Amino acid sequence: MEPTETGKAELIICNDPRLLAGVSAAVNHFAEAAGLGEAARVDLTAAFEDALHAAFQSSSQAGEPIQLTISSPGGRIDAALNLHGTAADAGRAEAIRKLLSGKVDIVTLDKEGGAIRLHVVKCPSPSPKKR
Repeated sequence: MEPTETGKAELIICNDPRLLAGVSAAVNHFAEAAGLGEAARVDLTAAFEDALHAAFQSSSQAGEPIQLTISSPGGRIDAALNLHGTAADAGRAEAIRKLLSGKVDIVTLDKEGGAIRLHVVKCPSPSPKKR
């Protein structure tokens, strides 16, 4: 599948497991637009679900929401998880970074003030060359 540019989605996610279906659909949509195969899309979607579970771990229902921004520029997945308030715990953010690090190509963690930003990049595997 050829990658296509499909814009950008910005999601604000509260600690409600029912919202994971929307997050999963968004991640899958952008992964498909970037040209990732089915197995890679499933793995990436699961990685984001795991990251959100870890982000909301030990948070109350009234905890701070997490902002997810995702796009597929140039045939890659480019996402940011922004943690604020009670969700912006350095230990939790580092655990999320480690969780994602084996499943995506790049994951960086930036702290600024009371917020933490995890920047995530996943590139599609190169297509096999045709003979």
